[in-house]
Amino acid sequence: MNSIDFISELVKGIGNVLDADLTFVSRAVDMPVTRARGIVGYKNGVAQEPWEFDLKDNPCQLTYEGNPTFIPCDVAIRFAGKKDSGFESFIGVPLSDEDEPVIGHLAIYSSKVQVADDFKFLLLQLCASCATIGVRQSIHEEQLTGDIEHLETHVDMLNEAVLTLTHDLRSPLSAMLNFLSGVSDTKLPLDIENAIRQTKNGAEQLLNLSNEYLDLARLGLAVSDASKTDINIEKMAIDAAKEASILCRDRNIRINVASNGGLPYVTADAPQIKRVFANLLSNAIDYSPNNDVISVWCERHGDFIRVAVMDNGKGVDEAFIENIFDAFVGEGPDFNRAQSIGLGLSIAKAIVERNGGTIRAENKSVGVCFNFDLPIVARR
Repeated sequence: MNSIDFISELVKGIGNVLDADLTFVSRAVDMPVTRARGIVGYKNGVAQEPWEFDLKDNPCQLTYEGNPTFIPCDVAIRFAGKKDSGFESFIGVPLSDEDEPVIGHLAIYSSKVQVADDFKFLLLQLCASCATIGVRQSIHEEQLTGDIEHLETHVDMLNEAVLTLTHDLRSPLSAMLNFLSGVSDTKLPLDIENAIRQTKNGAEQLLNLSNEYLDLARLGLAVSDASKTDINIEKMAIDAAKEASILCRDRNIRINVASNGGLPYVTADAPQIKRVFANLLSNAIDYSPNNDVISVWCERHGDFIRVAVMDNGKGVDEAFIENIFDAFVGEGPDFNRAQSIGLGLSIAKAIVERNGGTIRAENKSVGVCFNFDLPIVARR
């Protein structure tokens, strides 16, 4: 229960006990206080929307001066701000801690003449103490929300700046690669050739990273139903394995695809799901030992088709397995898959989730299994 819900229950209860026409808790809007905001109120048992009001010619002004106020009758006559309200009596209790400024008040209006008694004031003091805690908490919650919104604004600005920089980097990087490719065809001293090759590799890695970052940013948009089609996931897995096999011929790594047969189609954006297969298989190839086998298994799992990509490479520290899909995750001094500078796994996660699925990574006794679920085509 948040602070407003807590205050709401309190106000509703005290209104019922005292048979009041209007019961509410307010907060000071300014300092010194000239206006207040009713944050929770009930009028004849009906919840009221938050509202602001002037304290001038209002009995609430007396309460905001720091003292409990009891006006047993003639409220509508004595206070111009309550003319024609039909209220006879008013009880107000300030909300404040000891030696602290008044931050609000608990107000009870009634169309009947009220009689003061010790029980009533003891009950109101207790409720006011509870309401003070609730109001202070609501102030802290608003401040925290404001801080979060401020931080999110700055994060958005930073992301926009990074995206702009990333986009602008691609043209000079492409020009650099073209130049280095031309220079590498020229006969040069061995040390210069090595330097050019290292520079070219670094530029290619940076260009790939820039493209991946832009792809990841674009995936922030939801996938529209118009872009989704019915997909034979087993056939797509077989096709993806054939394409990826080109990357592992020199290391004698094989990719086996299997299923329990007769799988229903899934509904998703086909080009994006191909990207998921490519990223997961590329990751498995990178971390598989030579002469190894990568396994891809497809099966039905409730209303989803589950695809598992399993390798026999180095596993991931359990402390980082849940963060393996985060961008730029580092695990320790020894290079492993959790330190990869690429965004392939982050992109795979974004794609699967945008298509209504889930993705996870699990350590096996040897290697890692990445599996993702996609929704089965709904019956038409």
